[in-house]
Parts: sequence; C-alpha cells; structure tokens
Amino acid sequence: MRSFELFVEMLQSVKAILICLVAVFVLGMGTWGYFKITAPNKERAAKQQVNYWTSKLDGLLTAEGRYDRKPDSFITERDPWGAHFAVRYGKGTYRETVAVISAGPDRRMDTSDDVVVEKSVVLTGVVGKAVEEGAWKAQEAVSGAATAVKEGAETLAEKAKALKRGGEILNRLRKDGKDAEEGNQ
Repeated sequence: MRSFELFVEMLQSVKAILICLVAVFVLGMGTWGYFKITAPNKERAAKQQVNYWTSKLDGLLTAEGRYDRKPDSFITERDPWGAHFAVRYGKGTYRETVAVISAGPDRRMDTSDDVVVEKSVVLTGVVGKAVEEGAWKAQEAVSGAATAVKEGAETLAEKAKALKRGGEILNRLRKDGKDAEEGNQ
C-alpha cells in the first residue's frame, strides 16, 4: 500500500508541476504581449527620447548664445535597441545646430533608419554685428545719394537761373525789336 501512496503523491507532484508550467506559460504569454515592444513602438520611443534630449541640449547655451557642447556620454540612457545616442553640433555663419541621433534598428549610424532631431540657435551677436555693418553701409549710401541729389539740384537750379536770364534777355530783344519796328513805321 505504501508504494501506491508514493505513486499517488508522485502523480500529484507531477500534476502540480504541470499546472505551474501551464500557468507560467499562459501568464508569460500574456505579459510578454503586454511588455513586448514592437518595432513601431520602439521607433516612437526613440523619437520621444531624441526629441527630449535635443530640447534639453537646445536649452544649454553659453553667455555668448552658442551651444554648450556636450559629449555623447552626456546622454547616459540608451535607445530602444540598446545603442548609445550620438550628439552632433554644426556651426554656420549666423547659426549653430545641435542634433541627437539614434542609430535605429540596425544600430549603425548614418543609415536610412536613423532617428534624428535637429534644432538651431541664431547667433544674435554675429547677426547684430552684420546688421550694424549693413546699417553703416546703408547710411553711407544714403548720404552719398543725398549729396549727389543736392549737387544735382544745385546744378539744376543754376541752369534754371541761366534759362530764366536767357528768357528775360530774349523777351527784352523781342520787345526792343517790336519797338524798333514801330519806330520805323
């Protein structure tokens, strides 16, 4: 009888183990479906991360209004594919740019699946100097044009006076000619 009891206990243990395995499998599938990050969700998460870090870096400016350049290691978190983010800065004449890049599913930079967000800041100091230089040049041009107009006006005024004198002389000659004709008659 003892062997039968042992057999029943063993069957109950196997039954308990099978129930546990089925429960783990069923619950595991349910939670796997819940926690599973699909490709579109990973891309959406990467875009959110890249937007967040780009905005954060966009707010870090020096006293001159330039980006306070941070290394890639400034961003400690990883993208949804487990890769580090890249930070790139660009500099133009009148603006600077900052970009945060996730390598995307292939985990290689500079490929078509990269997730990139770029922001820029206008270098107001440089733009201000350019505007000031342009204003001085415009003022010089206007001043030169005003001088030319004034000189032209003075020349025209002199010519108008000369024409007026010529007209007066012509009128006197006509009058004298009429008077002479009348005296001859």
